[in-house]
Amino acid sequence: MKTRVQDVLKGVGSVFCLWPVADYTRFVPASPEELISKAWSTTGHALEKAMSQFENEQKATQKKSS
Repeated sequence: MKTRVQDVLKGVGSVFCLWPVADYTRFVPASPEELISKAWSTTGHALEKAMSQFENEQKATQKKSS
């Protein structure tokens, strides 16, 4: 009988694990457009960084060859 009660309590406890305590909706984008916009923004920043690094390397190479 004691094992059955423990099993029932474990089952009830596992059901409560399905509902998280915290609210995670603030991490979910409001729309697919917002998600796409953030992705393109990240891509743009990465391209700017890469172009800047390339320009700096080109300037350094030109100074060495001069």
